[in-house]
Amino acid sequence: MYRVLVVDGSPLVRHILQARLESDAELTVVGCVASPLAAFEIVAKRRPDVVVTGLDLPHISGLSFLGRLRHVFSGAVIVFSRHTPHGGAMALKALARGAVETVHKGDAETDPAAVLAELVEKVKLAALTVRSPLSALRDTDDAAPEEAPSAIDGLLRTASSPPEAVLVVGASTGGTEALSCLLAALPANTPGMVIVQHLPRMFTAAFAARLDSLGEIVVREARDGDAVRPGLALVCPGDRHIEIRRRSGGGYVVDLSLAPPVNRHRPSVDVLFRSAAAQAGIFAIGVLLTGMGRDGAEGLLEMRRAGAHTVAQDEATCIVYGMPREAVARGAACEILPLSRIPQHILLAVLHGTQGRRSEAAAREWAVPRHSAASLTR
Repeated sequence: MYRVLVVDGSPLVRHILQARLESDAELTVVGCVASPLAAFEIVAKRRPDVVVTGLDLPHISGLSFLGRLRHVFSGAVIVFSRHTPHGGAMALKALARGAVETVHKGDAETDPAAVLAELVEKVKLAALTVRSPLSALRDTDDAAPEEAPSAIDGLLRTASSPPEAVLVVGASTGGTEALSCLLAALPANTPGMVIVQHLPRMFTAAFAARLDSLGEIVVREARDGDAVRPGLALVCPGDRHIEIRRRSGGGYVVDLSLAPPVNRHRPSVDVLFRSAAAQAGIFAIGVLLTGMGRDGAEGLLEMRRAGAHTVAQDEATCIVYGMPREAVARGAACEILPLSRIPQHILLAVLHGTQGRRSEAAAREWAVPRHSAASLTR
């Protein structure tokens, strides 16, 4: 049984949400309040798994409430609001403040039953898979010596990226913040990067612009035929698949398509990763970050079998340990790392040629170990 707290300024909305959530046998509502102050008290006393909140709240803005809540609540927060349509700037701000999902209440033409069904599904998925608060994304690895990063930092930041190297990254729930941390830490000599983040179409250009402002790497929304080059990260538009393709003269370009969804997603991380396995092979580095579901797990496995170097974010620093968990279960990850260590690991992989040292024949013959279900249970 998953415990849910509902916070909304409208008595009618609170009544409807409580009735619909409690109609599901797996959910129980432990509180239904308008006041953020009352919400904090219930979080402390009743320990809900999920908080469903609107953005129209008394005495405090919904975004301010989200910002404060993430410091005291380690479960999942889902925003249910008329201010968060797919493609709306407010939804992106809510995700940046710690929400793991947003659900739009809709308008006069919206089917209320379908909206509530979507909310119930997301509440149960979030309760099942959320493992840590947003602040864990920025945690450092206390076991690593403080001197280690600075000792090699200069070398990593001045080494040239091999022209064949390419970095592909996939993320979903929690990925907007994880990618922000990753991009802010990578230098301008990072290999060309292609990113799939599950976001609606009108989010992706604004999200790319936000990432572009964080560090040395140039980030923009991908266009069909764009060249992949060092120091540039291309974010897939939210309604297209993206693949990399090797050019006859060397290097890679990206192809965008309206092919059917894969794993219910377009863009799909699996589509990107499979193209990296086929087109780049041993010269590719694949990184799978936080997210619900299994998108990217099979593609990462194909990359590893093709000789690529593959990384999955670890459970402790994932907002949602879904996609990385599926990849680990399949033996798809060469390394399982906390978010704070992934940027340096990427640069070390490039510097030492990790992704290019295995012969293609050895990669084809490589037997990938499969983790047992018991080893993944804590």
